[in-house]
Amino acid sequence: MDHPIAPTSPSIVPGRIAAIRTTADATTLLGRSALLATAIPARPGDLLNLRDIEQGLENLKRAPTAEADIQIEPSTASNAKPGDSDLVVKYVQSKKWRIALSLDDSGTEAAGRYQAGATLSLDNPFGLNDLLYVSANHNINNHVFGDPAKGTEGQTVHYSLPYGYWLLGFTASNSQYHQSVTGLNQDHVYAGKSNNAEVEFSRLTYRDQHRKTKVAVKGAPWAWAG
Repeated sequence: MDHPIAPTSPSIVPGRIAAIRTTADATTLLGRSALLATAIPARPGDLLNLRDIEQGLENLKRAPTAEADIQIEPSTASNAKPGDSDLVVKYVQSKKWRIALSLDDSGTEAAGRYQAGATLSLDNPFGLNDLLYVSANHNINNHVFGDPAKGTEGQTVHYSLPYGYWLLGFTASNSQYHQSVTGLNQDHVYAGKSNNAEVEFSRLTYRDQHRKTKVAVKGAPWAWAG
């Protein structure tokens, strides 16, 4: 006697994040929790979202000296439910700093043609996927230091910090110039300086495989020239 086979219907189990953890070799200044909290725009209990993982990986790789990878593994929790997964982050940073030196002839004859520059970058200095750099430039035609008859110089400091899809950045700079222009009866000396500071607050509002859309607000707390 044949027994009828009861019809079955497929069930869809949504994937959820049970835990976000790092491998044992991941170390940062403020600990692994701070590193993950600022990088990944998802928390345990959230649905698995490929875009969240992509954004987290992008934040972890902001520092050129860092290597990162995110793997999705079955949850190891004793109370794990079907569909629960862990995000396992591998993060290795070879060093914390970089130095770049430059020399070019992008200046003018009046203000100093040959320009030298130096930039010190600190990658992930506080363990928050943050970036900090300080740069300085100066003409080398006359005096490298002091108050030359003609020349330019400037300094810039920048710091940026991500938080999931958000990014906060701050930049401050100052510059000054001295140049001498030959006149009919005498040389004319022109000099000036400027100071600027800017705060930028942005959010990634959309991303897919091919494009990203960002909304940003910028403001200048102060700016003046002399």
